[in-house]
Amino acid sequence: MKKNDIHILVVDDDSTFNNVLKELIERSGFKVTAVATPQEASNVVRLKTFHLAIIDCMLPMINGIDLAKQLLTNGLKGVPIILMSGIFRDEQFAEEAIKKSGAIEFIAKPFDTPAFIAKLNTLLSPLLDYKGGSLESLMTKIDLTKRESKKSLDYIESVVGYDLMLIFNVLMHSKLSGYLNVTDKNKKLYGFTLYHGQITDVDTLKNVKEVASLIAKMGLVSEAEATNMISMIDKRDPIGFLVQENLISPHLARIIKIDKILEDYKKLVISESVNVNFIENKDLNATDIIINKENFDFLNYEICTNRVPLEFIEDFFDKWLDHTIVVSESFSVQDILRHVSNNLESLIKLFKSSTTLNSLFKDHEKESVLQLSYYLLINRLI
Repeated sequence: MKKNDIHILVVDDDSTFNNVLKELIERSGFKVTAVATPQEASNVVRLKTFHLAIIDCMLPMINGIDLAKQLLTNGLKGVPIILMSGIFRDEQFAEEAIKKSGAIEFIAKPFDTPAFIAKLNTLLSPLLDYKGGSLESLMTKIDLTKRESKKSLDYIESVVGYDLMLIFNVLMHSKLSGYLNVTDKNKKLYGFTLYHGQITDVDTLKNVKEVASLIAKMGLVSEAEATNMISMIDKRDPIGFLVQENLISPHLARIIKIDKILEDYKKLVISESVNVNFIENKDLNATDIIINKENFDFLNYEICTNRVPLEFIEDFFDKWLDHTIVVSESFSVQDILRHVSNNLESLIKLFKSSTTLNSLFKDHEKESVLQLSYYLLINRLI
């Protein structure tokens, strides 16, 4: 079973929280049905199959504890249920609620988002099929169709941070729309929104403290002013609020967004493992493009030559040293030279001669060959 085949029921009469939770879970890859009343929940479990339910304790007509108990005997038999509450938060209530309802877990609102998503993934992982080698399939076939790219990404879960350069380029080349969620070793979640392969947003732009810190770091305000801003900024759309209040211009807002996206990207493209999950959404609306592939090409070359250890690249290519290099249809020496050193022109041209890495090592510095090869590969050019 794939992630988007797993169906989660959310029951909460707070429409705002219901919508936020629904979007959060959908962006993590699962299918969600959200309802507001016990009656709606009772009706929908007769019509659809669910694999998990999340129920608020304070509901109209009947409380969430009794509803969970009812659903477990009629419609959700054997299905794990998580109870939640923003009012009752003490341990004694949680223990009694779990005991009375038959739920497996109780969480207090508001909850830690990365920890919540990690909990869902852990609970539902036994239902998932696993197919390895998908990252390798991205490396060994150049001109993937949109469908092939999406299928390969479906089964990639944990990668080294450096591999994100390849994953982002696959999304950009394939012009996919949706959400790429990346979780670092500290369980911090970074959610990138893409529209037709172009990055339009990142979730950390909705974090008031991070936005205030970034504005101060850019020298737009003092640290004291940034601290004062935290209490007044609209948490739903910090950047939009600053523009609306004439504290920054729309042009400056765009610069801030670009800086934040690139800052998050550089934080993640490191030697440590990260978890990734791409959720396609064909219904995303067109929006202002913030980061396109051209922006990334310059940054990725700098990362490949100055930040990725040579040992990592050597290990990466170890089993491909005698394989014939095949270039993509979009391989253009002049286009590549816009982003890399002009001293590499003669080497770049050799990639079009059906050569191998070991052959290139004979007449060129090994480090330059490997770094350029890695850059070309992550850019889907070889």
